[in-house]
Amino acid sequence: MRSEDEVLGFWARKKIFERSVKQGGARARRFVFFEGPPYANGMPGIHHVEARAFKDVVARYKTMRGFRVERRAGWDTHGLPTEMAVEKKLGIKSKREIEERVGLRAFVEAARADVFIYKSQFEHMTERMGYWLDFENAYVTMHNSYIESLWWIIQQFHKKGLLYEDNKISPWCVRCGTTLSSHELAQGYKKVTDESVYVRFHLKERRAALLVWTTTPWTLPANVAAAVAPDLEYVTVDDRGEKFILLGTLASKLFPELKPLWREKGASLLGLKYEPLYPHEGNAYSVVAGDFITDADGTGVVHIAPAFGEDDMQVGKREGLAIFNTIDDDGKFTDAVPQWRGIFVKDADPLIIKDLDQKGYLWRRVPYEHEYPHCWRCDTPLLYRARRSWWVRVSSIRKELVKENSKIEWHPGHLRDGRFGEWIREAKDWAFSRERYWGAPLPIWKCPTCVMNTVIGSAEEISRLSKKSDNTYYLMRHGFSKSNLLGVGSSLPKDDTYGLTPRGKAEVKKIAASLKKVNIDLIIASNLLRTKESAAILARELRVPILYDDELQDIHLGDLERTTESISYRDGLSNEEKFVKKFPGHGGESWGDVRDRMYRFYKKTESLHQRKNLLVVGHADPLWFLESIIGANLEPDQIPSARYMKNGELHKVKSRALPRNDKGETDFHKPYIDEIELSCEVCATPMTRVHEVADVWFDSGSMPYAAWHYPFENKERIDKKISYPADFIAEGIDQTRGWFYLLLTVSTLLGKGAPYKNVMSLGHVLDKAGKKMSKSKGNGVDPLKLFEKYGADAVRWYFFTINQPEDSKLFNEEDVVKAKRNFLDLLLNTLRFYELYGSSVKKTRLTRGKSKQEKVTHVLDRWILSRLAALVDDATRRMDAYDIVGAARAIEDFVANDVSRWYVRRSRDRMKDGAGLQVLRSVLLDLARLSAPFTPFAAEIVYRALDGDAESVHLDVWPARRAYTKKLNSDMLEARRIAAQGLELRARASIKVRQPLASLTLKRTSLKDKALFEILKEELNVKKIFVDKSIDEEVVLDVTITSELKTEGEIRELIRSLQDERKKQDLQPKDFINVEYFVTDNAVFPRDMLDQIKKGARIKTFTTARTREAIIQIGVIAITKVTKSL
Repeated sequence: MRSEDEVLGFWARKKIFERSVKQGGARARRFVFFEGPPYANGMPGIHHVEARAFKDVVARYKTMRGFRVERRAGWDTHGLPTEMAVEKKLGIKSKREIEERVGLRAFVEAARADVFIYKSQFEHMTERMGYWLDFENAYVTMHNSYIESLWWIIQQFHKKGLLYEDNKISPWCVRCGTTLSSHELAQGYKKVTDESVYVRFHLKERRAALLVWTTTPWTLPANVAAAVAPDLEYVTVDDRGEKFILLGTLASKLFPELKPLWREKGASLLGLKYEPLYPHEGNAYSVVAGDFITDADGTGVVHIAPAFGEDDMQVGKREGLAIFNTIDDDGKFTDAVPQWRGIFVKDADPLIIKDLDQKGYLWRRVPYEHEYPHCWRCDTPLLYRARRSWWVRVSSIRKELVKENSKIEWHPGHLRDGRFGEWIREAKDWAFSRERYWGAPLPIWKCPTCVMNTVIGSAEEISRLSKKSDNTYYLMRHGFSKSNLLGVGSSLPKDDTYGLTPRGKAEVKKIAASLKKVNIDLIIASNLLRTKESAAILARELRVPILYDDELQDIHLGDLERTTESISYRDGLSNEEKFVKKFPGHGGESWGDVRDRMYRFYKKTESLHQRKNLLVVGHADPLWFLESIIGANLEPDQIPSARYMKNGELHKVKSRALPRNDKGETDFHKPYIDEIELSCEVCATPMTRVHEVADVWFDSGSMPYAAWHYPFENKERIDKKISYPADFIAEGIDQTRGWFYLLLTVSTLLGKGAPYKNVMSLGHVLDKAGKKMSKSKGNGVDPLKLFEKYGADAVRWYFFTINQPEDSKLFNEEDVVKAKRNFLDLLLNTLRFYELYGSSVKKTRLTRGKSKQEKVTHVLDRWILSRLAALVDDATRRMDAYDIVGAARAIEDFVANDVSRWYVRRSRDRMKDGAGLQVLRSVLLDLARLSAPFTPFAAEIVYRALDGDAESVHLDVWPARRAYTKKLNSDMLEARRIAAQGLELRARASIKVRQPLASLTLKRTSLKDKALFEILKEELNVKKIFVDKSIDEEVVLDVTITSELKTEGEIRELIRSLQDERKKQDLQPKDFINVEYFVTDNAVFPRDMLDQIKKGARIKTFTTARTREAIIQIGVIAITKVTKSL
């Protein structure tokens, strides 16, 4: 096993993920993990890899620590991301076009089809990067079960008095045609420059004007009052004969050369009336108090338009001011402003400014740069306007939010009391409703008579309160027939000879006997022979009339009618294919056709019968669909949930009045839910549903409950804290005021406490210039291409080591290369080194004492095992604290600096002879275990190559913490420090390490172990090491090279050159070579030196050359030929 693709295949074949989750058994400690649901209507990007990497490393680590970590995938499907994608595909440019040109039904079905357009790409990317998720049991926010749980939560809000309807100021997107909530608003601020204006409001009682400043001239036609701060000091200044009243601290900025004529508190201005700019009948136009006014900017006099500002609205409600809503949903002026009727407000700003100037109201216009909210989805500037909508009273639980947040460990920690803490301390009421189409419908029905609101909390409540037939259906599959006996498909009545067998007749009589106590009103049967015979027996026994209906015929088989091939043909199709692929030939049907046929039958039957017991005799496939349609259990694009009927089997099902789409599938979405009328429990008047859907963020914020269809199923998972709260969640920094906030808000509103214990906020992935990645900019990164080029492990390791999780990543492909080179290449190269020499190493345990296990005596072996134990301790401690980067960097440092560059390099010669290989194997196995959560592919490759104890490293356990020798670790660190100093001295003297030197002298050292001095001598290539306190320098290197030392250096250089020649010829370490040589200048070359060369270069024969053409020349010896010894 050498490639990531091979590892993926191994995991799939052996079901390693599934087994890793279950291996602890039912009693295993649980570690609860929430997967934030992504949208799958766009291609996955590199930022998805970041979040998945950090989630996967924690889940894998906890699994190896013995926890049961269930990892359900999830899909976010509702809301503007999907709607906007559909609008683009359909060529829609405004919300109005959805209803007028496309139609709501068609739009909703197009949205449903769009949500999973890139689902397979997400799944493939997730699998390819080694992020283990359970996609088979994924939760989906558009499923009826999920929506039903959302309805239950909304009902709980209502019961607690937290849900209310009000006319409040909300940010409005004219492009999307809906309000936004405060947490959505926080995600879309942009720096803009607007034209601000200073305007004169001429007072009627004084010869002066209030100087008013605004950045939204388009709101001036809706002005009804001017506000001042009662407790602050205002001044009147004379500007070239014109008197202005404004806040004193701001007057010094606007009129630095002028002295105030007089000063007064804002309270003395209250009640003064002024000439309106754009008068509306019945409005007083006077000065009122505003406690929100500061001296940060402007003039301290604020124009009040209650329809377009939250503070303005509060003042308007307090003072009883009129509300003039002068714009429509498209942000255009209405008939209330005939002068600019039909003009978009931002386009009208220059016209209004010009008009103010012509009328003498404009004092000054100034460009004003500020942060302004934009729609987080379509990038349109938002307008604040009064809108009647539904709200959740989040402000009432601020203290509870702060309390629950204090229990959560944030990573990074400053977010808890900083960005996030500040947000929840000032939590605003939640603008909960959206005037859109593709979302979870609000389960609120209004009575037009008694103005009663009914908030539904379940499908059962809808069925109970809605108008319904109250029919009960008894569905029976015909008795065993000749077609069943022969394995022949038969679906048409013409020339039908496949009647009941004796066994089949007995089955029907048995059913008839069981129904005699039931008052069956009518039998409705298929007109095929086997169903007609079954119905006849039932009618005779029960004395009930029969109605034959060809809609109940079996699935039409086309050219395979009355053949044995129909069964094998269908068995060869997937469930998805069965819905769309018809039986071949004329009249052949698919499951989709049968479903539609059964829905037609159901609607017809419901319209004809009320409060009846109906016995329907039919065939397996049609009845399978019919049962789910009647019981309202057929989910869109899903196979029926009912049990598939056997011959002569009877099922009872009560008709449920729930919304169904045009295919008969139960569908809680608009417009189908809007067709359901409920009966008012107070006055019995038919009630209709409000038209709004819920904020899409509510979907994901309710995920801990709705994912389990709580409280209708899996109650113990939440109530007994099996799957709640989460021990860990992680997403991007933008989710701080998104998913993280909504999870906490929903759970706190429900009184369930903090929904997560640990949360990690991840920085954005930007391009290397710090810009946001996008397709349009051409700076996006395809993660799959990175995986194919460098491996998924390299990309994962990049995210774990490049910087802290919360920091932005300026993505540069070269950094992935470095991540691969600095860790993965070194780890795998160490494995390859081991494989060169360690094939005969036995699988034995290691010990430093006397036992049957292999004894570890060499100082390097003892040190690396001690150093490994320290790493295990450090990595465990860091991972337990969610310091993923710290743990990854510690592992990388160990592999690079301790194992590769020190232990293996210093042990290479002895390992060639077999010494230390067992230790190296043990170290590599533990490294595989340590790196498994981080780089699961490389860890598996190493582990499998070394024949680890478990079938997979991911079925093994995290290395146990064990004692280590601090003294040995510190001593080796000291030895390496001295070695670094010695090598630096060699470099200064331009002497290669291969050249032996006489000695190294130390002024002082804490080292006492002779073995460490031997390692130092080998590392520095010196004959002796002295300690002499009298020397001036800390380290002194004797750089005098004698003739003997020079010769020894040449031998080492020659051995290195011969090793290079071996590599050129692709020789293995076990291979011997034959060498031909000659000695220049008639020099004498001692036999012992030749023996050193033979051993060092693995030479079998060392013979005198016949030629003088050298390929290697070192000192007096020249090599003319090197060949592999056969």
